[in-house]
Amino acid sequence: MPSKFRFTVCAFLLYAPILLAQEDLEQLLNKAEIHGDFQSDFQYYQDDKALESQVQQIPEKMGSNSYLNLSYSMGNLRAGLRYEAYFPALAGFDRRYNGSGIANRFVTYDWKGLEVTAGHFYEQFGSGITLRTYQDWNLGYDNAIDGFRVVYNGLKGVKIKGLVGTQRLYFSKGEGTVRGADAEVSLNDVLPCMTNKKLMWQIGGSFVSKYQADNDPLLKLPENVATWGLRSNWSIDKLTFYAEYAAKNNDPSFVNSNIYKAGNALLFTGSYAGNGLGISVGAKRIDNMDFRSDRNASINDVLINYLPPLTPQHTYRLVSLYPYVTQPLGEMALQAEISYNIPEVSALGGKFGSKVTANWSRVNNIDKTPTNNRLGYTSDFMKFGDQRYFENVSVDINRKLNEKTKITAAYIYTELNNNVLRLSDFKGTIYSHSVVVNVLQKLASRRSISINAEWMGTEQERGSWASLALEFTEKWFFAALSDDYNYGNPEKGLDLHYMSGTVGVKKGATRFSTTFGRQRAGVICVGGICRLVPATSGLTLSLSSSF
Repeated sequence: MPSKFRFTVCAFLLYAPILLAQEDLEQLLNKAEIHGDFQSDFQYYQDDKALESQVQQIPEKMGSNSYLNLSYSMGNLRAGLRYEAYFPALAGFDRRYNGSGIANRFVTYDWKGLEVTAGHFYEQFGSGITLRTYQDWNLGYDNAIDGFRVVYNGLKGVKIKGLVGTQRLYFSKGEGTVRGADAEVSLNDVLPCMTNKKLMWQIGGSFVSKYQADNDPLLKLPENVATWGLRSNWSIDKLTFYAEYAAKNNDPSFVNSNIYKAGNALLFTGSYAGNGLGISVGAKRIDNMDFRSDRNASINDVLINYLPPLTPQHTYRLVSLYPYVTQPLGEMALQAEISYNIPEVSALGGKFGSKVTANWSRVNNIDKTPTNNRLGYTSDFMKFGDQRYFENVSVDINRKLNEKTKITAAYIYTELNNNVLRLSDFKGTIYSHSVVVNVLQKLASRRSISINAEWMGTEQERGSWASLALEFTEKWFFAALSDDYNYGNPEKGLDLHYMSGTVGVKKGATRFSTTFGRQRAGVICVGGICRLVPATSGLTLSLSSSF
């Protein structure tokens, strides 16, 4: 072979992969995408003598919460970060949110069913009883894990996860290390005898442990604490059932007063949907299942797991004053809900049909017999405690009167044991009856107006309330006026009107609004996780967008 030809062949073999790689790289670069979103909330606090007895003095006249998310993707590669700034945090948010910095950053690569993530990530095993990490901006909640995660779903019907890392604690990290593994299998995909069967059956199992050194001078504390769980989901035709059980080793902590009792949890839900009828039932038992990566933490800090509530998540203005707060040290709950779509063109359904939903839920304590040792107590697994924490009875009716008018009416009864839930300083049980009427009227040219009237009657805590809210929206503009009147407050001078007005504009993915007025004290809860909101008065500005 001539030397010149050999040189050409060798040069081609040497440089062809580089040229091909360069061409592939150029194609990848052409497919690269950058996305993001941001939000900034500013609040100016003005002096309001009527609120002085309800709130602590805020030294700063203005607070602000802001974040910016950026994400980058190119082929199988994804990366992102979130920058957060608090100067200082808005009233009601933990003051450990202070200053600014990169609170979240990650890199993820997918390859043939294998996904690998380094950095911050959010994960959930099953319903979350053993592990759930997530972020909720309005709650000021973020328990992300900073570490390493591997997810494999290269086998049909099988998904396996593994992770290790430490949890976010505001702008620092929790003291302990979290380690976990989870597997989920669809039996219809892996067992030939179940292929093409009406019964769909999935099973799963998880194992999560934490490590934290024992530095206590008085107690001998377990440095490794594990929890495990098994779950199963069945569905056939119009029926669906879900069951999950989890158990946890003894885990002495600040929250459970350093007892050495093991924990467990059981969750069961079932539902039927068909022919306009929907029925769902649920039962739950929790015993000493507070699980954190730092045994000395409290409130919402470094929670590893999530305990799903079996109570309705009402969003009505006044009913939301008394939400349920999950009790991880012990609760037993039952819930039942029935909904029915009344057919159109019928005596009850009217021309356009109606929907009726009725819900009942109750939460009690668990049976506990105190012991004289560090175990703390014993408990009968199947026995309800005799102390009621919460009860809800509600009926909602939604009816479309014509093509442009829709009306919603609701009645809600709530019984809440504030000695346990501690939503305020009031001691005792709060009983309330609420009525809600909302009318939505569509106007011409993509405009609409909403009128919401509410009444809540109670003789406890702050007494009875009445509320009226008007909202107007169109293609790019929205405005709202509201007044929450605490006319039944037994304390002199606190039977106040909490009036506010909002105007804003929205164009595409960008939204700007400004609100001026009073904000009543209360609690914001999402899924049993809550944040106290103080009474304030002043101006609020909010800007958000995505790209």
